[in-house]
Parts: sequence; C-alpha cells; structure tokens
Amino acid sequence: TGEILRTFDAGGQLWSAPRVDGDTIYLASLSHSVYAIDLATAEPLWSADLGYAVADTPTLEGGTVLAGILGDSLVALRAQNGDELWRAPSQGWLWGSPAVVEGQAIFGDVSGNVYALNLADGSLAWQETPGEAITSSPVVVDGHVILGSESGNLIAYSLESQASEWDGAAAGPILSDPVVVGGL
Repeated sequence: TGEILRTFDAGGQLWSAPRVDGDTIYLASLSHSVYAIDLATAEPLWSADLGYAVADTPTLEGGTVLAGILGDSLVALRAQNGDELWRAPSQGWLWGSPAVVEGQAIFGDVSGNVYALNLADGSLAWQETPGEAITSSPVVVDGHVILGSESGNLIAYSLESQASEWDGAAAGPILSDPVVVGGL
C-alpha cells in the first residue's frame, strides 16, 4: 500500500542501500556511521562512528561488516556489536563496497588501486595499480574480479594470478556496479 510502517533516523544523508541479514538491517550513512537496526522495530542495536562518510552499502561476511570510507580505509566491524576489528589503509577514497571471495575482501579506490585484503586481519594479500579511479563495487565471476572505472573501463583481474586479463571501454564513466547476466 505504500504505508510507512516504521522509520529510522540516521542523522544524515544516505547514499547506500541497506544490507539485510535475517532480523538485522546494516545501514551506512554520510554522517560517518554504520548502524545495525532491528528489522521488526526499527530500533538501533548499535552504531559505529567511522570518522568519515560511508558512500556505499556495507558488505557482510561471516559475522563481519565491511565499510569503505571517504577517508582512505576499509573498516571491518564485528556484526554482533559494532566493535572495530581492523582498519586497512588505502591510497584513496572508497566509493564502492568490497566483494568477498576465498577469504579476501577485494575493492578499488579512486587513486587507481585494486586491493585484496585477508578478511581475518586486514593484511594485504595483493595489490594492483590500473591507474584509473575505481568507482564501482567489484563483481566476482568465473575466477575473475571485475571493476568499473571513472574513465569508462571495465577491468578484469584473475583471482588465481592477480593479473589483469582484459579490459573493455564503455561510452562513459562507470559509476554504478557491474552486473553479470548470462555470461555477459
């Protein structure tokens, strides 16, 4: 019916979509916080102030919430209570959310770097530098991680070798996340 059932005030603008897991909503805001919200009541379970705006939807993996900040870091929070587990620096702002595959969080920054961090402790597993601002969340398919850039390229890295395997040009900047459908 479109009737508002309940609301939650995040105290600032929202650019991200919520991440729902069971009875909990995880929500990131430009007011520097990530929230865990009870789905049934819209009451906050916890909030974590990350010190910088969060522009994209948090990633949830194995009890860990991952949020890229507009302050040069990927932050891992304990999903149960919002405690910070680790903070891994990047060289530029993070506009997208990381993809998690094989125990690694993979993402790019606007300074033109692609990172794979060990999910357990945030240590660097590998890094590549395509030299283009990465402006999308990655998608993982068929042993590859694919990211979109501000200059309009889709770049595919092999998860096995970490080498760039191909890139393809779009008609303009890629500011939304790639989607794989039917092998395309």
